[in-house]
Amino acid sequence: HNRRHDMNFRRIGLLFAFLLLVGCSASSTQLVPQPDENMAPADPDKSRMYIFRVPGSLSPQAELHIQISGVHVGWIRGGDYLVFDMPPGLHNIRMELKRAAEKNLVGTDYGDVLPGKTFYGEIDFPISQSRRPKLTILSEREGKARIEGMTPAEPK
Repeated sequence: HNRRHDMNFRRIGLLFAFLLLVGCSASSTQLVPQPDENMAPADPDKSRMYIFRVPGSLSPQAELHIQISGVHVGWIRGGDYLVFDMPPGLHNIRMELKRAAEKNLVGTDYGDVLPGKTFYGEIDFPISQSRRPKLTILSEREGKARIEGMTPAEPK
């Protein structure tokens, strides 16, 4: 009887660990409206922006918070992306990797957003810049290929 009781406890423990994992993986969050990716922006002047982190990036479980021209658009973990429509013009992009144990890393960049285009921004953490987050805009072909296996952030 005691042995069966132990088995149940172990099973509950495994189930709990699995639920924790599932809970963590869904914690990339988008704070601005998330468009239907199959539809063009309603406003033809607006551009679609994808911002993503490669799965094996630095501290992949830590939240990378993205602010564009002072608006907090959301945060992503490694292997996830944000997608939103934005007006054309020069935008300030601030990226902050929030880590519990180590210091947070902040990077800023500028994006000159042209009307009616789709942009793919990949964020990595180059050693040459002391691991500060860096945004690289990829070609549409390369960007599409990169996000294929990735998960969109959960809209809030």
